[in-house]
Amino acid sequence: MHLSSNQIKQYEQDGYVAPIDVLSKDEAKSLVEQTLLGAAALLYESDDPAEVLRQKVTSKGGTTAAAIEVFENASFRDTIRAAVFAATERSLQLGDE
Repeated sequence: MHLSSNQIKQYEQDGYVAPIDVLSKDEAKSLVEQTLLGAAALLYESDDPAEVLRQKVTSKGGTTAAAIEVFENASFRDTIRAAVFAATERSLQLGDE
């Protein structure tokens, strides 16, 4: 299923974060928090790099793989790199003031 940006905005306005009535905003927040805590703990406790850990927990054709494909198609890595670069540049500018 592919959603238009207007459809996504409408779901968000209605208080949902998914295209079906599966997760409320509070449920999604809790899911994200628990996912991040688990991922951070796994990364902290492991000697493997993040990419290796991600590969270990991503099933081919699974939900994580589907989400990663969307991120990759949207140039997510480039967006993160650009954001980090912008923050770094701004930090240097602030340090010069």
